Amino acid sequence: MIIYLSASSHNYTVRPLLSIDRQSLIHSWSYHKLLNCRRLPLATYVFTDFDRLNFWELEQAADAYRQLKAAGATVLNDPARVCQRLALLKRLYTAGINSFRAWGLDETIELGDRPVFIRTQSAHRGVLSELIHDTATLESEIERFVCLGYPGKDLMVVEYAAEENEAGIFRKLNSLRIGNRFINLPSVNQREWVAKYGEKGLGSERINAEDLDNLRTERYSDEMRKAFQLAGIEHGRADYSQVNGRLEIYEINTNPQYYSTIDHPSPIRVQALELCRDEILQAFAAINTPISGKLKLQGRARKYRMHGRWRLTKDSMP
Repeated sequence: MIIYLSASSHNYTVRPLLSIDRQSLIHSWSYHKLLNCRRLPLATYVFTDFDRLNFWELEQAADAYRQLKAAGATVLNDPARVCQRLALLKRLYTAGINSFRAWGLDETIELGDRPVFIRTQSAHRGVLSELIHDTATLESEIERFVCLGYPGKDLMVVEYAAEENEAGIFRKLNSLRIGNRFINLPSVNQREWVAKYGEKGLGSERINAEDLDNLRTERYSDEMRKAFQLAGIEHGRADYSQVNGRLEIYEINTNPQYYSTIDHPSPIRVQALELCRDEILQAFAAINTPISGKLKLQGRARKYRMHGRWRLTKDSMP
């Protein structure tokens, strides 16, 4: 049994996977359900979605992780150790994996030859600003977004690191880690420099064939292994690209979007998607463990349920 944990309103990412999980190994739980259970089955747990948890929920999730692990359960992604977006980019730059820098607003931002853009440290809405080339515009844009209600402590500034191909298309690569398995997913191709969702049919057959080859040969697995190790992430999807002949990693999402349907005009792309789907199911099957008992949550994790009851009682008072 595999229990996949996410924020209650964001289980849509794993839901398509449940529809093709013929063995019914994977079960989607919210953190609310986890922390409200009196006894937890000792199985495999995949913790995700850390940027959507508040500090208290994150601490309680980390406590539950430790209790489960001490009881013998298989657990992926330690909430207390996973490196989130800004911290990860800093770590990747310091390690020499990335060539671009990132800053929080409480730091001195030193613009160089590269333009920068503004985005949030949490959520997955993509970038907020266009590319910015000078300090005055950057300060003006930061003030604009704060005035729009984006909390300053959640904003970050990132140097631009992307490259379009000869056809003017930006290509984002994706590598998925599930336990000890690394799977290269088909690339996302888009005309805009923020290649997030992709444009169907935009990638050439040469790109589709290269994606299939990347999947079969496990290309970039050494680089991805190092990046995931630095991030402390055992389940997640790395988004990256090749820029000037080197890999640039943009983020590692612990709650990636899975897909169940395969619909594409390119037979090569369909072949790659089918192979990915099979590899993903095999990877989850490899981390699956049968239920071996029950765990009664103690300590901080248990306080979630107690605090919730107290709040409900208080709020219902006249």
